[in-house]
Amino acid sequence: MICKLTPYEVSLEVKKYLDREKVSLRDFCNKYNTLNNMEIRDGAIKPLNKDFLLRVKNNEFKVVNKRVLDLCDYLGLNVSRKVLSKSTMVNEFQNLQKIAQKHPYLEEKLINILAEVGELLTTNING
Repeated sequence: MICKLTPYEVSLEVKKYLDREKVSLRDFCNKYNTLNNMEIRDGAIKPLNKDFLLRVKNNEFKVVNKRVLDLCDYLGLNVSRKVLSKSTMVNEFQNLQKIAQKHPYLEEKLINILAEVGELLTTNING
C-alpha cells in the first residue's frame, strides 16, 4: 500500500477519529487487538499499545511504516489519496501563526512565502 499522506496528516486523521469517537487510548488498543487477534498471533500485524497510538496521535513519529498503515487501514483512512481538507489547512495556518509569534523576525518571510504560494496556485488554476 502506497501512502500519500505525510506523518502529520496521518496524525491529524487519527486525532480526529479518536476525538470523534470519544474513546480512550487503552480501550481503542484493546478493541483493535481483540479484533485483530488472529493476525497478531500469526505475526501478520503487531499489537497496538497506547504508547504507540499516542505517538501517532501527537505526530511524534517520522515514518509511515507498515504498523502505521495497519492502523490507518483499521480506521478506514484512505492513505493512497491525498486530500487537503479545510481543517488541515486551518491547522497549518495556525502552526505558521505560532511560529510567527515565537519568532517575530520570521513573520515577513512567512507572509511573502504565503503570497508566493497563493500566486502560484492562482496561476496554475487559471492556466
